[in-house]
Amino acid sequence: MMNYIPLSEQDCARWEQRLILEAERHLHIASQAKGMGRFQLMAAIQSVHAQRLWTGRTEWEGIAQLYEGLTRMYPTLGGLVGRAAAVAEAYGSERGLACLEAIPSAEVVSYQPYWALAGHLYKRMQRQEEAQSAYSRAIGLSTDASIRRFLSRQAVCGK
Repeated sequence: MMNYIPLSEQDCARWEQRLILEAERHLHIASQAKGMGRFQLMAAIQSVHAQRLWTGRTEWEGIAQLYEGLTRMYPTLGGLVGRAAAVAEAYGSERGLACLEAIPSAEVVSYQPYWALAGHLYKRMQRQEEAQSAYSRAIGLSTDASIRRFLSRQAVCGK
């Protein structure tokens, strides 16, 4: 049985360093092109995450800035939720939740990552009823059993 492990809890020593270095090389080549596109920004976000392998920490401020650029150019639902998560890590749960709640509610009704992040942020802010409700919705929208198990554990434990 496979378990879902969020990126922030993964043992980065198990990541494939050769592939990360290859991706960094491609990102460097892409950075020489004129202009910055969606895929370059998305790759840069992943690059900052991957730097944890060498630095031991995640530079959330940099990730939040990259998401800001991404969502200004390409305001997709996934990008907006990712931006809210990065802002929460860099500047606090309240600011992240404000970004999350600024997304039009009609767009997030059935978007599982929105509800999972909302549950996480409400929980961090000690808003237990709202956390339970958001986690319940995220669990109901999850099609992957390992993610449902992970969210169920998050919903009940004080982690």
